[in-house]
Amino acid sequence: MNTLAHGIGSRGDLPLPLTALVVGALSAIIISFVVLTVAWGHPRFDGLATGRVLGRTDGVAGRVFVTAGRLFGLLVVVVGLGAGIWVTDNQWENITPRLVYVLLWVIVPLLSFVFGDIWRWISPFEALAALRDRVVGEEAGGADAGASRLTLFVPAAGLLVFHWVELAYHASASARILAWMLGAWIVMSTYAALRYGGEGLRSRDPLAVWSRLIGAGGPIFVRGSEWGVRAPFVGLSQVPVQPGIALAIMIVLGGTTFDGVTRTDWWRDIMGTRVGWGATAVNTIGLLLTISVLLVLFLTAIRMMQRAAGTDDSTYDDVFASALLPVAVGYSIAHYFSLAVFEGQFLWIQASDPFARGWDLFGFRSERPNYTFISTTVVAWVQAMGIIIGHLAGVVVGHDRALSELPPNRFERSQLPLIALMMTLTCFGLFLLVEA
Repeated sequence: MNTLAHGIGSRGDLPLPLTALVVGALSAIIISFVVLTVAWGHPRFDGLATGRVLGRTDGVAGRVFVTAGRLFGLLVVVVGLGAGIWVTDNQWENITPRLVYVLLWVIVPLLSFVFGDIWRWISPFEALAALRDRVVGEEAGGADAGASRLTLFVPAAGLLVFHWVELAYHASASARILAWMLGAWIVMSTYAALRYGGEGLRSRDPLAVWSRLIGAGGPIFVRGSEWGVRAPFVGLSQVPVQPGIALAIMIVLGGTTFDGVTRTDWWRDIMGTRVGWGATAVNTIGLLLTISVLLVLFLTAIRMMQRAAGTDDSTYDDVFASALLPVAVGYSIAHYFSLAVFEGQFLWIQASDPFARGWDLFGFRSERPNYTFISTTVVAWVQAMGIIIGHLAGVVVGHDRALSELPPNRFERSQLPLIALMMTLTCFGLFLLVEA
């Protein structure tokens, strides 16, 4: 995807040498685990997740906000599909690639990590689901009960397809290809909204699933018709344990990791002069291999935890998957922060003329992105800290979940495989950051 696939910056901009970063990060993880073991002796996240209620969403202001948000979401979907079909197919004139890769895939999830599940409040499919729930009734349609039975394997497959188009397909920035993908997503999400209602939609729409999972760790929450604030990450204790959640998270984590792999010199040597479908084939193998390796590492850690805990509970994979959500957020910040900052400017410029008709709706059509207002050193610090803090948060989340799930007499020993996994992912993430 060239410009849109990667952030801006280089290994020379990193604030510290790789050895110092790795030693510091691993030391922080080990110290955190020791401190947590001594000072954090019972689950706390469930209590903290209650948070502090600040207002309601069913008042006039709340309804206006939701209506405006969903109109904006509808506009994004319509413009993305329309431009993808009718506007010249290049990323300098066509807004569709940036709407998909920058706004929907990077900015919406990262904002969800701060403000809660953003996509829920701007998704036009949520409007369809709300209409369905009002007409059919949740009881009659069984939306809540049906959602509790829904697995996340379908949205996981959707996330895999998206990452394949983004990172493996040789024409990933093609607006025509993205229009086909948007069309399939619209059909899938519309069906989910009308068939299952709101709760079911959030277990079928790949973007809704990812935004919901990321948003659960944010400091702003919505519960029923109330909204409020709480400590970061504590809401992850209340993420529903659905079959397939671990697979969905590992696909995103693996895709983001492979994005880092493709930036390295040794991967460029592997690619050589391959283009077209030859490049697609090699990238596809690399993407699937990266996801598979991370999935095997995660499942191995879980099986070792089960052995140490003396249990064969088949839900452990999905129960402890939430510990990897902060890691996935950290990887996303590391790999896509500069993309959001710099390509986001280009997105706003293109929004002034979304159909390349010579319009200037917002007065920015003649502007150019400012690539110097944030230095590469700042970008590098954000990238490195994203990985390190993400793994530290993952240790805390995993520790709190372990207090609820693991037997007390084997508690410390049972956590060690998960800590080892976090340390491995930290080293690999920082290595890729340096090599990029």
